[in-house]
Amino acid sequence: MDDNNDSSSESASWPVSETSQHKSSKNQLTTNELPLQLKNDEKTKENVSAVNDSNNFSEFQNSFNPCNNRVAIWRTNRNQIETETERNIRLQRERELKAMQRMHRDQLESIEERVARLGRETNAKNNSRHQLTINETTEMHVTKLKKQAQRKTTLRNVLTLQETQDEHDNRLNSEAVTVRSRRHNRELIETEEMREMRLRHEADEKASERHIQIEQETEEERNTRLDSEAISRRTRRQLALLQETEEQRNIRLNNES
Repeated sequence: MDDNNDSSSESASWPVSETSQHKSSKNQLTTNELPLQLKNDEKTKENVSAVNDSNNFSEFQNSFNPCNNRVAIWRTNRNQIETETERNIRLQRERELKAMQRMHRDQLESIEERVARLGRETNAKNNSRHQLTINETTEMHVTKLKKQAQRKTTLRNVLTLQETQDEHDNRLNSEAVTVRSRRHNRELIETEEMREMRLRHEADEKASERHIQIEQETEEERNTRLDSEAISRRTRRQLALLQETEEQRNIRLNNES
């Protein structure tokens, strides 16, 4: 009877001790595995962030790939480095180079090719100008004119500071020749109807610009503009007197009288 009680007590106590040992070992295993799991999670996050960073860097590298955007990168770096004076000088050199290219092209092409090319260029410019006029508002048009005037004034001031008197005279003569050449080419291409339309369009534009300018400018700006226009008229008159022949002068005097 005692043996049975002992055996039953042992059998009853053994599962309890085994269960407690199993729980303790399980808890110990869990506590041992917890830092390892945290490390694995951290490594996973690091790997994910590394993959994302590599993807972002590859996208960044592709967006600035020298093979695709080499010219844009070079132009951006150039604009950041050069000053306003250097930029104006570069633009002037580019204009002179284009003028030389046009001169060589004019020497090589025939009359028919030249007339056809001028017609195509005129049509393209008219279409582009008409589309811009349709899209832009009055404020955009005024802003564009102001920016163009500022660029021309800055470039003119830079050239005036750097050039000598002979270079200044040569530049004015070259500009006068260019204007006359453009006017002559335009007269060769356009018909009488096209000329009347152009004159009406130019008159409307000048009237609109003058009206906007008068409304927005101050008294000081108005006086400055009038002085500048007077200087421009005197300069054009002097250039005309220097370049006209004796026969042209006599014809002009007869027409004026």
